[in-house]
Amino acid sequence: MNQLAHSIITEIIKIINTCNNHESQGLKNISKFLILLSEKIPKTVYNNMSSLISLFDHEAYIIRNTLIEIIGNLIVELLCNADDINDVEVRNNYMKTKEKFTDILFDRIYDKNSFCRSKVLQTFEKLGENNTISVVNYLKLLKEASGRLKDEKSIVRKRAISLISRIIIIYSTIFKNDRFLNYEELGSLITDSNLKIEELTKILEEKTEKIREIAKNYNEDVEPSGNKLFY
Repeated sequence: MNQLAHSIITEIIKIINTCNNHESQGLKNISKFLILLSEKIPKTVYNNMSSLISLFDHEAYIIRNTLIEIIGNLIVELLCNADDINDVEVRNNYMKTKEKFTDILFDRIYDKNSFCRSKVLQTFEKLGENNTISVVNYLKLLKEASGRLKDEKSIVRKRAISLISRIIIIYSTIFKNDRFLNYEELGSLITDSNLKIEELTKILEEKTEKIREIAKNYNEDVEPSGNKLFY
């Protein structure tokens, strides 16, 4: 299945690169197919992203829009589920790739086509709703979205307003604060949170050790037959 998908994606890239009609129905169909593929088998698409990412240089905004949506799907469906992966190296690679993909999305906010600028703001809103944006990126995203309020196209300005509203809701929920924190305050809050996590982890380890001791003592008080001895 993966090999078949790889072959199909390779052929699709060839078709895209030889297509002269940048708004053809064929490109629209390819777009729908690739987006659906990224939703159904994200890992296969992820393994082919080194080839697909070059299509950001394509003149057809439909293709650039497709890549933006694919990156959003991969972050949500694959890269943010790294906790379930036992292989530390793979898990770390996923996290690094997530940050690289996020940086690409930030770059596309300045795409020459208004539909692409709108699409990337919509994608960031989706990432926020799925809790896949790191805390440190929220202030950066707010700044970029605010800059798009001056965009020449109304479709982009509307998306920027929608994204800013979403950021405010998410931010206030996370920090239970009625104002945005500056970088120093945010860094201090993150540090305090990490210390609390370490403290709770230590308490959990102590409780776990006590449970092990109780279980051990219980087993020593039980006969081989399983009947408890009473003293």
